[in-house]
Order: sequence, then C-alpha cells, then structure tokens
Amino acid sequence: MTMTSLWFRPAVVGLVLSLAAAAPSRVAWERTYGSGETWYEYKAATVTPAGEIVVAATAHVPDTNINTIRILHIDLAGKQVGDVGLDLPHANIEGIATLPNGELLLVAELVEERPAILRLDAGGKVLLNKAPLGAGRRVSILKTVVLSSGNVALLGRDDSGALALAADPNGRLLWEKRFDCGKSGAFVGATALPDGGLIVVGNNGDVQPSRICVVDYGPGGEQRRDAPWPGRFGSIARASNGTYGLVVDRGAPGRQDVWLLGLDGALKAGWEVAILAAPGVQHFRVAALASGGFVVAGGKDDQPYVVGVSAEGKRSWDFWGSEMLRSESYAAFASREQAFVASSVFVEKETGGKRTSPQRVRIVKFESAP
Repeated sequence: MTMTSLWFRPAVVGLVLSLAAAAPSRVAWERTYGSGETWYEYKAATVTPAGEIVVAATAHVPDTNINTIRILHIDLAGKQVGDVGLDLPHANIEGIATLPNGELLLVAELVEERPAILRLDAGGKVLLNKAPLGAGRRVSILKTVVLSSGNVALLGRDDSGALALAADPNGRLLWEKRFDCGKSGAFVGATALPDGGLIVVGNNGDVQPSRICVVDYGPGGEQRRDAPWPGRFGSIARASNGTYGLVVDRGAPGRQDVWLLGLDGALKAGWEVAILAAPGVQHFRVAALASGGFVVAGGKDDQPYVVGVSAEGKRSWDFWGSEMLRSESYAAFASREQAFVASSVFVEKETGGKRTSPQRVRIVKFESAP
C-alpha cells in the first residue's frame, strides 16, 4: 500500500458559483490500496456498525485472464486490516452493504443482466448465492440499498423502464415495482427510511425534456408519493433530521449544471446550492452526515471534485483532485460526522527502470464535517 499524497490541489477559480464563499477544508488522511502490477478498480463501499470501511474492488493482472474480487477491510484511521479474495472471476459488482447480523451482503452480476445476492461471513466465505429473479429476466442494477428491516432493495431498469425490487437476506423476491420515468428511464439512486421503506430517484435517460422522478415506496412496495423535478441523473441521501439532499443536473446536453437541492420530509424543495457548471462534468453522488449536512462528490474531465454543504444549505468547503479518475468509479459515503470519498485512480510507479501506471483504490477522509 503506497502512502503518497497526490490527490488534491486547490480549487480552480471560475468553475463553480460562489466558490469564494466556501472555506478550504482539510484532508485527515488519504490512502491508496493495491500492490504490484495488479489493477484494483473500486466498485462499492460501506461502513460497518463497528466502524470499519469495507470496499469491494475488482482486481485484474494485465495481459492475463486473471480476475478476482477483493474485499478490503480498512479501519477509520485508514489502515488496511484485511484483504479477502473471492473466486468470482466474471462477476460485476453492483453494491455492498452490512446486514444487521454483521454479515456482508454483495450484489453482483455473475451472469450479464442477472443480479445475484451473496452473503459473506467475516472471512469472506460465501454463505448464500442466489438470483432473486428467474433465468429469463434481464435487469441492469444501478443501485443497492439495505433497508432498515434488513431486506435489500435493487434499483435499475429492464426493457420496460425504471424498476425497483426488494428481496430478503435469503435472496427471496418480496416485491417489484415500476414507475413511468419514460421508456428509457432507470432508477439510479435511493436512500433507506426508518420505517423499512425507501426513497428512489430515477430519470428518463436521453429523452427531452429531461426529468427526474423521486418516488417514496413503503415497506411492502406501496407507492406513497412522488415528486418530479426537471433535470438529469439524480442521487439522494437522507440526513438524520429527516431532510434530503438531491443532486440534479440542470444543464443542456453537452454542458452540465449540477446542483444540490435540500428537500424536507415531504419532498418539498427548500434551499439549493450550485455545485459545478461546465462541460465534461461526470455524475455526482451525495452522502449525508449526522449533523444534517452533505458531502457531494463527482468529477470533471476525469478529475475528482468534492463539496461540503451544511444543513442550512451553505457551501462549507470544496476541493479539486489532481489524479486521474475513472469516470464512473467513485462515491461519497459517511459514518456519522466522518466524510469519505472513494475512487479508482491511476498511480505512476517505477519498477526496474520501467514506468507503469497501475490502477488503485483511493480513499480520502475529511477532517471536518460541513
């Protein structure tokens, strides 16, 4: 594991509205995980109730057919305390979460567009491997959320549009629901509710005008309310005070204009904060903190960008990264007031006079909350 500090550089003036109002933040630590010539690609992360970061990554040895899934265990100080390999050479990881009993739940496509639910013990032993849908169903899963009941929600799309599924920890399908976000629509984000339900975010793909769908599903899959918003993409997080942060892109095709909207418990709009307006912006994700604040992470032209927003809707800090970022392999997540951003980055190294740029998992912890 290398300990080089290359990830952040000062924010670039002029790219973000109200940039001067955001105070500089500090990085508590940053670490790069991986070794040798093996490429590690970040896929998903979770923080366990015991305060351990668990990362799912794919590991590939260049110029070979050697592919494995690695489950990295990292303490909150950034020290790697475990690395477990899974013999799933063709798996596409869609999500990872911790179940109430401490087991890990992994959602993966072992066969293309056929998601499977895997339960793992602490040593990485596979306790369950089950596909909740029949062999004839083809579904693309874009988001995984463990509900307060211990069940798991799988969000994405099939040939008919946006689709939400719920399964129990044994992989048994409980319910599935569709919502009309348009023919090319998909559910792309979600956040769990204390009552066992969830708020789901979808969008209508490339159809114009762009539209985001925010839908509240109850514990049994009953639709309780919905709220459409103009814009594209979409990511949502629920703060402990019951408010929500919703990321939307209001830009025209070819130019993104990313905002964070503060919604109340009834999904009504309150404050809004400009995040980034420029061409070449990648999708942004949001995570909630115990204070009611949020962390928003994304990128532009493969450079990561992170913004802290307070519970009152004020930009608290922002940072630009200086390393190359794989465009879809990044996320923001939190453990109470501790904010983290994970990504896949390319790190230059020299071995025996030969310079290479293997891919690594990078995690950054921020010292102060919004």
